[in-house]
Amino acid sequence: LSINRGNISPDKITVYLSGNIRNPGQITLKQGSSLRQAIAAVGGKKIMSGKIEFLRFDGLGKANKRIISYDADANIDSLRNPLLIEGDIINIKKSIFGAGTEIITEVTTPLIQPFAIFSLFED
Repeated sequence: LSINRGNISPDKITVYLSGNIRNPGQITLKQGSSLRQAIAAVGGKKIMSGKIEFLRFDGLGKANKRIISYDADANIDSLRNPLLIEGDIINIKKSIFGAGTEIITEVTTPLIQPFAIFSLFED
């Protein structure tokens, strides 16, 4: 980590994105890329996205976690759009409405499927 923060850092960094985004997973970005650029690189956030969990490990292996409100207009290297370093983990959470919709879908799907199958055999 200290090498990545110095002047002899590599041209590319690898960060990890998960959650309510289009293409979650590991991505490689140019050194000096920001949170907003990483989200754009994976196709952007899905609808009903909420806050962002931002996890970074320090040189001693201790995790520093921040909750960030996404701001498409935030300046690079600001609190809402930090510069990324090797190994950063970004998790896009669902909004309260998105989480509620997911719960309703989970509960109602088992009830709707048998009804749909039964209706196929009605005259």
